[in-house]
Amino acid sequence: MSEDPDSAPMSAESPSTESTVPDSSSPESTPTEPIAITGATDLDALCESHHTVLVAFTAEWCGPCQGMKPALNALARETETVVVTADVDECESLASDHAIRQLPTQLVFVDGELAEQLVGSQTETRLRRTITSVRN
Repeated sequence: MSEDPDSAPMSAESPSTESTVPDSSSPESTPTEPIAITGATDLDALCESHHTVLVAFTAEWCGPCQGMKPALNALARETETVVVTADVDECESLASDHAIRQLPTQLVFVDGELAEQLVGSQTETRLRRTITSVRN
């Protein structure tokens, strides 16, 4: 019997050895909590199957990153945007590929293309405005 992919929690605390990207066979199913990714393959899959993806580059030791968790959780719950977290200590090559130099840094992808980059801690309101402006 196969495991139910919805039974495993999807969070920044998930082990780095396995992907937490949900089955995206249904494009209209937007996860309602942030997804911890393990690399470029996970990000590419999400960008291919969803219109808008917000990637928050974070680290466990980063205070401002931890402070953004409530905003990221709210966006995942209340918007059609897929919210993703990428721990830079676990996703070094992905962070390098996107020239991440400061934490937190957020990237917004629309239809698989980078549409916006925000550096530093952002409020939920600022993130919502950014997402709205790049989606239109």
